[in-house]
Amino acid sequence: MEGEEAKNIRTEYEVRSEKSPSHKSFYQLGLRQFFRNKIAVIGGALVLVEILVAIFAPWIAPYDPLNQSIENKLLPLFSPNHLLGTDDLGRDLLSRILFGARISAVIGVGVVAIAASIAVPTGALAGFFPIFDRWISLAVNILLSFPGILLALAMAAALGPGLVNVMVAIGIYSMPMYVRVVRAQVLAIKEREFVTSARSAGVNEMRILFRHILPNCIGPIIVQATLNMGTGILYAAALSFLGLGVQPPTPEWGAMLSQSRTYIILAPHVVTLPGLAIMSVVLGFNLLGDGLRDAFDPRLRR
Repeated sequence: MEGEEAKNIRTEYEVRSEKSPSHKSFYQLGLRQFFRNKIAVIGGALVLVEILVAIFAPWIAPYDPLNQSIENKLLPLFSPNHLLGTDDLGRDLLSRILFGARISAVIGVGVVAIAASIAVPTGALAGFFPIFDRWISLAVNILLSFPGILLALAMAAALGPGLVNVMVAIGIYSMPMYVRVVRAQVLAIKEREFVTSARSAGVNEMRILFRHILPNCIGPIIVQATLNMGTGILYAAALSFLGLGVQPPTPEWGAMLSQSRTYIILAPHVVTLPGLAIMSVVLGFNLLGDGLRDAFDPRLRR
C-alpha cells in the first residue's frame, strides 16, 4: 500500500514537472525569448532575405551582372527595362546587387570559418591550461592593440587584393574576440561539478576539454559568429572600396561604391543602392546577434 502511494506521488510530481515551464530546456527558453524580441526578429528576417537572395540570385536576376551596354549607361531608377537603373558601363544595377549578396554571404561565412577554426581551440586551451594562458593572452593583447581597420588594411596590402585574401585578413583580425569569449566560458565551466566528476573517473584532460566543456560554449560562439559576419561584410566592403579587396568586374558592393563615387551628383542611385544593401545586411546581422545574446545569456534574460 505504501509502495503504491509513493508511486502515485512520484507520478504526480513527474506530471507537474513536465508541465512546469521551469523544466523547459535552456534552448527552448532562449528561442522563446528571442521571438518575443521584435527587433531581433526583424534582424533575422533581413538576414534570411540576404541568404535567399544569395541562393537564388541566378534565377531572379533579370540580366547577367557582367553584361555591358554603353548606350544604356547611367539609366535612372524605374527605367522600362532596368528597374533600378544602370551603372556607368550600362550594367543592370538590380542584377549586380543581387549577385553582390552572394559575394557578401561567401565573405561572411569565410571570415567566421577562418577565425573560429583557429581561435576557438586556442581560446579553449588558454582557458583550460594555465601554462598556455599567459602566451596566448599576450598574443591576443598585441593584436587588440592595433586599430581593427588598420590591421585589416595592413594584412590585405601584404597578401594582395582578392576575395580569399580579404577573408584571411579579416579572419585574422577577428580571432582575438573569439579567443576571449571561449577562454572566459572555459574558465567558468571547468570549475563545475561534472568536470570534477569526469576527472575523478579518470577521463583524459583533452577529452574533458573537447567533449565535455567546449560543447557547452556553443551558445556564446554562435552569438559572436553572428556579430562577426556583419563586421566581416562591412570591413570587406571597406577594403574593396579602397582597392584592396574584391576586384572589378566582380559585383561586390564595396567595389561598386568605389567605381560609382564619381557619379554621386549625376546619378546618385548608383552609389546609394549598394550602400543601402551593405547597411541592411550589416544591420540585420547586428540585430540578430544582439537578440541571440539577450536570449541565451541568463543574466540578460527577463
